[in-house]
Amino acid sequence: MTEPFRTKPDERLDDVTIQLHRPATVRGPVSSKDSRNLKGLQVRAHAVDKRGNRYYDPTTQTNEDGIFEVSHIRPGEHFIQLEPFTLNAEDLPADRSVVVELTEGETKDGIELTLNEK
Repeated sequence: MTEPFRTKPDERLDDVTIQLHRPATVRGPVSSKDSRNLKGLQVRAHAVDKRGNRYYDPTTQTNEDGIFEVSHIRPGEHFIQLEPFTLNAEDLPADRSVVVELTEGETKDGIELTLNEK
């Protein structure tokens, strides 16, 4: 991502460099205070800088053991969040939302989220 900038119709941009970066991955367990089935819960990565589109956040589902792996995350700071999601990522409880700093190509294991609601 780059700093936002404005353009005008028919404006020509010179000296613009587009650079691709290897995406990051996060994974870890979802736990519950009761013995609920944790399979199929949605987990997403939402950029702290809010330069993404929340409708296209990298999202996955937990497997039969409650383990998730979210891939294709751009480098930077991200909320790793357990459903149900809110309009403002900052509004989720701390046990359902963890902020992580990710570097290019990094895989970060052991991100733990907790499902406390019934």
